[in-house]
Amino acid sequence: MFAAVCVKATHGDYQNTAQGTDTLNILFSATNHVYYYDSQLRPENCCPNFKSSNARDIEEVVRMFSAEARKKERSLRILVKIQNEKTLNKDLRKVTDFISKQIGYRKATLTEIEVELIRITEDAMKS
Repeated sequence: MFAAVCVKATHGDYQNTAQGTDTLNILFSATNHVYYYDSQLRPENCCPNFKSSNARDIEEVVRMFSAEARKKERSLRILVKIQNEKTLNKDLRKVTDFISKQIGYRKATLTEIEVELIRITEDAMKS
């Protein structure tokens, strides 16, 4: 389930992308929900590229982004951002193992807008 949300972003919330590189950001919330977006959040359109997934389906998303990057002859950079390492369940730990074996990833810190998008989306799921 995905809730469309509008959040005002600041310049610091945008991810820098290297030329010739596609970036897939994967976010694990403290409640073990999975979110992802490609390249940059685009808040001017209510962040349409901010999507929710689950532990099983995110592996297919990684495969899809990897194949698309190869097709475009670009490299793929994956940033994994974990809201709370202590609450990460075993299924999400398996996801990080899968990504590590397939492509590799870099851990990064959640930005303020990412934390806010997670909060708003999870609040909407409760309703």
